[in-house]
Amino acid sequence: MTASSSVTISFARIFAAICLLWSLIWATIGATASGKAWYTQLASRLSFSDTKGGIPIIVLAAPMLLAACVIYLIATRAPEVQQRSSITRTSQILRRLPCQQRLLSGGDVNYTKASLIIIIPCFSYALCSTYRHLQGIDWSDLNERLMDAANAQGMAALIASCFLMVPVARGSAILRLMHWNPACAIQLHIWIGRCVMLCSLLHGGMHMMRWKWTLLGEDWTTLLVPPAPCWTMRSDSEFMPTCRNPETDCTCYHLFRNLTGAIAGVGLVVIFVSSCNTIRRRFYSIFYKIHILAGPLVLIMIILHYNRAILYMAGGLLLYVASSFPVLVESQWRRRQQPGVKILSVHTIPGEENMQRRSCVSLTVEASDSAMAQYRAGQYVRLAIPEVSTKAHPFSVNIVPNVDNQLRVIFRVVGPFTLSLANHLRTSAKPILHLDGFFGSDNRVAQALRHDSIVIVAGGIGITSYLSLLYRLQYVVSSSKRRRFPLRQIVLHWMCRDASLIDHVTREYWEHLQDLPACHYLTIRIVIHHTRAVNVSAGNALKLVQSSFSDVENPQDDSRASNGDGDIIERAPLELASGGVPFTPLQFTPVSATRHRHNVLPFTAFTVIAGLGLICIWSFYTNVQSDDAIITRFWAPVLVVVLALAVAVAANFVGQRLSLDDDPSAASAEWTSVSTSADESLELSKMGSEVVSDVTDNVDAVMRVTTAGEPSVSLEEILGRPSLHSFLNILDDARQPGVFACGPSSLMEQVRVVVGDRCAARLRQCIKGGAQIALYEESFQT
Repeated sequence: MTASSSVTISFARIFAAICLLWSLIWATIGATASGKAWYTQLASRLSFSDTKGGIPIIVLAAPMLLAACVIYLIATRAPEVQQRSSITRTSQILRRLPCQQRLLSGGDVNYTKASLIIIIPCFSYALCSTYRHLQGIDWSDLNERLMDAANAQGMAALIASCFLMVPVARGSAILRLMHWNPACAIQLHIWIGRCVMLCSLLHGGMHMMRWKWTLLGEDWTTLLVPPAPCWTMRSDSEFMPTCRNPETDCTCYHLFRNLTGAIAGVGLVVIFVSSCNTIRRRFYSIFYKIHILAGPLVLIMIILHYNRAILYMAGGLLLYVASSFPVLVESQWRRRQQPGVKILSVHTIPGEENMQRRSCVSLTVEASDSAMAQYRAGQYVRLAIPEVSTKAHPFSVNIVPNVDNQLRVIFRVVGPFTLSLANHLRTSAKPILHLDGFFGSDNRVAQALRHDSIVIVAGGIGITSYLSLLYRLQYVVSSSKRRRFPLRQIVLHWMCRDASLIDHVTREYWEHLQDLPACHYLTIRIVIHHTRAVNVSAGNALKLVQSSFSDVENPQDDSRASNGDGDIIERAPLELASGGVPFTPLQFTPVSATRHRHNVLPFTAFTVIAGLGLICIWSFYTNVQSDDAIITRFWAPVLVVVLALAVAVAANFVGQRLSLDDDPSAASAEWTSVSTSADESLELSKMGSEVVSDVTDNVDAVMRVTTAGEPSVSLEEILGRPSLHSFLNILDDARQPGVFACGPSSLMEQVRVVVGDRCAARLRQCIKGGAQIALYEESFQT
């Protein structure tokens, strides 16, 4: 990264933080008497004819969209390993201070706690607004007091809804700038959504209490369902519904307002119920369809319910459509214009239980130079095959060691989609495959290099998150001319029950680690824990059955066979001469270009959609919308969507005719195949003899230990399920310890508990310079 690029990225982050702080300050104090007066005066000075409508534009929509525009314009893709800078020197100075490591230990963002940054100011606004309305008021008018308190909760829900769509925007510039994993940042969306639901239900519940207690005699059904003449009346009609209490707001407008609010509340509850872990994981299609249908419905109902709702939601709504629509249009354009991604091979890795379930598939595709340049270790892609499913699913992706311009996806067959996907890849002569990426954290290598000792815990197919990471760390540290990085040791513990998967990963990845230049000050220890019972005689190593890879003439044959003794062995990968083109990431993805000139088209598309959309919303609010006609509020969001779609299509039309790919040479700076001479090459089969070493006290048996002539990489295979506490023993003396973990939710929960216990034990070392253990995690369900 050049100095100018580093400065621009830092400036973009600072500017985004300032914009967020500006919005949160208003949410915290804007509902107080003095705060409301100050912001009203500010809106008046900025020539807003309607100061109440201008305030949400000034404090919510404009800051959010300005921050995103700056990111689109000046932020470029950072390299995996940053050069030494003043920030690095500052960090070294801070590390000499007492307890400094607790601040610099790092770890993934706790998105649940981060959501409090949004939620607390929203509740502060509700409380301050309620207090301001109730202060010095005659409490004899309970109807007015309940209405003010209910409306304060509704305003809090609107403020939170402005941030609701930011974590789920397709290609969100803010998430990419902050290196936030979209799959993890979804927790922000979940908790902010719960805040919106809670405040909305309080808003509606208080109004219903007002109808029941203060407007005696009113029936809820009468106030929630407009009579037939309200549905069919003309604009010049003077029909008035009849209510029992004269103080009741009883016009067709008020009844429709109540109805839209009730529909929005029911929709939020349905979305909340369908988002529960049990339903979302077991019935994902139901969860997805409910979100697709109920989400826009709730949005429209909220906009119809309150005339200024569109102003409070404008920032999040415009950020979502301006970020997502160009990417979605480009993705669909490629699916229609291109024959898919070129598949090089499909390799079936047999499972231990039966011929279909629990097996794994290794899929290798061709990638362009720009794709290899953008790829970062630990990222994932979304994969779709139209013949199987129109919905794209996420899969971890890795490089193919010692081979240029190839990427590999390894997945386990555990559900209906993966079963259909595996069968289609294995039986179809020319499957059409579409990839979209890259997603996930793009700074795992930089995070790992901050620590002196790291432990990686992987369960089953979760090892795919770290295959490229180990390869990249070894290469970066060993190729460094001097000891620029504190990283000294890496210990990977992989718990797996499938011998065939272990053999495949060892042959395809672990052995290639030995091809990298020897590193005398970094040791990598790979410990494989076989958690499935295997017949092993004393003193014998595990029997890993391998086949000679002969060509397969019939692509429909199952790529598995038996060796005659009942053992399942692997066959050759299916070499598919599929049509297609090398995988190339979408050009409208923000913070992905290497040069600022490549940001021009994405920046222009985003700015036009966001700017014209905001102008459209304000114009409709001041000139078209009516305080007593709900239908007039419907046209602004519809026009925004149509405008965004038109601009996205036009931008993609221009992009198809411009050469905006990064320089092909950029790929070699990030990922290159590393080859060594025959004298320097280290193969596992020649690294040494099998020995038996001491292991943790809960390990059943040592199966195999293989070490290199140079003490840089070692491979051990052990029988039994180990203790997670024993994994972290090597971190006791580390000054900057880190833990990376990926596996089923049960394993991840155990890792969190163990790391928490270790952090509590290390707390007493703070005065001596010890650091808390940084935890970086990725979770999946098998």
